[in-house]
Amino acid sequence: FVSDVLDVKLPMPGDRHISIKSTNAYNSHPQALTIHTGDVQRLDYSSFLTHTAVSFRHRFFRMYATYQAGIRGMFQSLQADVSRQTSIEKQRFINYIPYIGTGLNYQNNSVQLSANVKLNQFRWLLKNAVETKKNTSYYPEAKLFFQYALSGTSAVDLNYQYSENWDDLRQVYDGNLFTSYRTIINNASVPENNELHRLSLRYQYNQPIKGIFYSLSASVNHTEKHAAYTTVLRDGDVLFRSKQKADYDSKMYLLSTRLSQSFNWWKSLLTLQGSYMKTEDAQFCGEILQDFNIDNYMASISFSARPLSFFSFEWESAWQESRMNLGVTDSKVDHLKHQLDMYFPITNKWMLSLENTVYQSLDTNKNTWFSDISASYTHKKMEIRLDINNIFGKSSYEREFISSIERNYYRYTLRPREVLAKVSFTF
Repeated sequence: FVSDVLDVKLPMPGDRHISIKSTNAYNSHPQALTIHTGDVQRLDYSSFLTHTAVSFRHRFFRMYATYQAGIRGMFQSLQADVSRQTSIEKQRFINYIPYIGTGLNYQNNSVQLSANVKLNQFRWLLKNAVETKKNTSYYPEAKLFFQYALSGTSAVDLNYQYSENWDDLRQVYDGNLFTSYRTIINNASVPENNELHRLSLRYQYNQPIKGIFYSLSASVNHTEKHAAYTTVLRDGDVLFRSKQKADYDSKMYLLSTRLSQSFNWWKSLLTLQGSYMKTEDAQFCGEILQDFNIDNYMASISFSARPLSFFSFEWESAWQESRMNLGVTDSKVDHLKHQLDMYFPITNKWMLSLENTVYQSLDTNKNTWFSDISASYTHKKMEIRLDINNIFGKSSYEREFISSIERNYYRYTLRPREVLAKVSFTF
């Protein structure tokens, strides 16, 4: 991975300035996967992303106006083989998105308001060994943000966004690609635009003197999709997924809250968090587009303190439940995670730490405990650190997840124990 960012701001008289920003990144991501037959699938994926924009800002009455023009580009390639036999010939995807936009920003002691609109031209080219497809289209984007300070300690803000998310090569490649041990996905299609509406509302209360911090937020995402997956079982042991044309709406609802209270004794902090997320989506079952829902619940409690000058700790316990409902059947997964990290600043130069994590499955009653220990010594601008990871030598780790209409079981094979020495310098 190689990236470069150039950011230039040119101030001008009259509270105006011109900004030029260019971001470029190249990523090469070769992968290898052992599949159910014992063969190895090798995938070569690479991408180059570029984004250059020029903007001009000036004061407009009591507001700031911004005008922007730029271009985004993406160049991707993908090919795969199974046991050295080509399974997917090299495919390339290129897109250019030139755009123009404008925005207004206003702020006073109690109100902050910003509005931005943008017009994009989406030009794409998809090329494989058989054919080349290309097209050009236009689409708008819009953002609106409003914040109102109810008092010196509380505020409420509203955020709305409209955009169109376009598929890239990873969603439109043509060919059978194993994405797990027994799962094949063929995404053969042309890039589609999924129209997204996002609306969120948040309330914040911060009282640093009393050490109380509270937030409550709610959001809704509404996406207009144009393709859905169909899933079939082939040869009794391979799950095959492919895309079919379908127009439907996908929705996501999220409600979350967080409460923190700090205390003078032990320099401690107590935090409670909770969230509920509901996803409504669809997938083909045979020739019928079937709706399904996924409910995710999360609750956690954490406490950190420093009871002694040479000892501090951070503890957190979290519960998570995922439930899928497909009308005729449902599935549920429950997890608990506990973490206790202890730190011993023996001197200004010596630090000893012990980190412990326990994963619990409430469905299978299986627990996994990991512990790491580290010691570091700092001298001027140099740090020497010794880490011993997975000191109990756990060789495997099992988890279950629910995604779309699938219940997935993962078993990770781990390096039993490792010792790592590090030396770092600051200039």
